[in-house]
Amino acid sequence: MPSFIKIFADELRKPSACQARGIAGWKRRMPFFGTGTGILLALAVTATPAVSDDFNTLLSRAQSGGTVSTLVTGWQAITGDNIFQSNDQARASGNFVSLNGDEFVGKLNASSAGVSVTRRYENFAVMAIKMDASALQEAKAYSSNIQIWEDPVLELHLADSTRMVGSEAVWTAGYTGKGHAVVVIDDGIDRAHPFFGNRIVLETCFADICPNGKNAMFGPGAASPRGSHGTHVSGIVMGSSQAEGFTGVGPDLTVVAMMVANKNVKENGAINGNGILASLDAVITLARENPNLIGAVNMSLGAERTTKGICRGGIWDQISTRLRELKIPVIVASGNGSKADRAAPVGFPACVEGFISVGAVTKGGSVTSFSNS
Repeated sequence: MPSFIKIFADELRKPSACQARGIAGWKRRMPFFGTGTGILLALAVTATPAVSDDFNTLLSRAQSGGTVSTLVTGWQAITGDNIFQSNDQARASGNFVSLNGDEFVGKLNASSAGVSVTRRYENFAVMAIKMDASALQEAKAYSSNIQIWEDPVLELHLADSTRMVGSEAVWTAGYTGKGHAVVVIDDGIDRAHPFFGNRIVLETCFADICPNGKNAMFGPGAASPRGSHGTHVSGIVMGSSQAEGFTGVGPDLTVVAMMVANKNVKENGAINGNGILASLDAVITLARENPNLIGAVNMSLGAERTTKGICRGGIWDQISTRLRELKIPVIVASGNGSKADRAAPVGFPACVEGFISVGAVTKGGSVTSFSNS
C-alpha cells in the first residue's frame, strides 16, 4: 500500500478517498508509536548554548514519592549538516543516524521499576518518560548531554472572535486558503458539523487514551471531540456555511484535526506536552514529504507562566527550528490570565521563540487588560 504521506499530497481535495485509503500506509511510514520501536532519523542539530533543565525541581518532587512526567533529550549526539534532507539523500550522505535510545532506556529500567516510556518521536531526539527519583538520577548520570524537562500540563484557551483581522480584503485578493490545510491541535472536532462539509482531511489523536484505547490513533473518529473548543476554533479557521451566511477566515481551507485532550483529566491534566510534541512531530513528517501543503498550525491552548520574556531553550526550540525551516507558522494563544493591565507574561508555548503569539483585543482594536500579550 502506498504511504499515507503520498496519499495525503494527492488527496487533499478528496477527503473521502483520503480517509478510506491512508491509515495503514501512515502507520507504516511513521514508526514512532508505542514504547519500544526503534527510530531512524535523518536530522541534525546545530550547537546551542547550554541551558539549565528541570532536573533538580523534578528530583525534589520525585523524592517525595511517586513518579514525575518528563521530556528527555541528549542521550546520543546527532550529527550531520542538513536536517531537512530527504531520507534517500540522508542515507547517501551518511547522515541517517540511529537514535532509538534503547540502551538509554535499558539503563533506566535496570535502575528502577518506576520507569514508563510514554512516547517516542520521529523528527527529534526526545522521549516522554515517567520516572521515579532513582531513574531520574540514573538518567542524569548517563551523559553530560542529558537534559530532563518537565512534561508541561496545559489547558485550552478561548475568547470571543470577530472579523477584525481583515479577512474580506484577503478574500478579494484571491486568498481563501484553497489548496492548503491548517492543522488545529485542540480537543477534537465535530465531524458532522455542517460548517465543515467534507473538508476534514485527516484526524489524529495523541492523548492519554484515544478512542481506540491507545495513546495514538489515526483516521476517522480519532479526533472525536472531548469538548466544543476544537470545533469552535476550527470553525473560526475554515468554517463555511452559505445557508447561514457565516464564514471562517479561510473558507476554502481544509483542516487536519489533531486531538490532544486527555480523557483522565484528574490524573494527567487537561493536555500534556508530550501529546503536543507528537502532533508537531506528525506535522513535520507531513511537511517534509509534501512541501507547501501545511499552511499553518494553530494551538489555542497553553499554560500560565511567572517569568516574562521568551521561554528558555531546550526541547521546544528543536521543534520550533524545524518548523521554521519548513516555513510553517505556528500560531499560539498568548493566554487570558492577566488580572489587570496585562501584567501576566505570555503563556507557554506561545513564549517559544519562533512561535507566533496571538492575544485578545477589544472591538476598538486595543489589547484587552486580561490578555497575556
